[in-house]
Amino acid sequence: MVNVVLHIVCGLVFYALILRGFGGRDAPAIRLAAFCGPLLWLMHPLNSRPLTCFTLALNYALHGLAHRRRASDLDPGLIGTEEAGF
Repeated sequence: MVNVVLHIVCGLVFYALILRGFGGRDAPAIRLAAFCGPLLWLMHPLNSRPLTCFTLALNYALHGLAHRRRASDLDPGLIGTEEAGF
């Protein structure tokens, strides 16, 4: 619960910083920008699981490619044969 409250407080501070960065003008476009930036910040945890799954899958794929490349650099004849232990 504390994390949620801190996250909302950070979003409000972000909103205030954007308004102050633009000089506190009352233009609708500035208010919209000041609203959308923190809104993205506040909503980003809602869809973090798909990104985490994609990142882990990419990490495993890159690790496998690096391992295969390293093994082929050591002895190119071993890749794809039973001696490689794959």
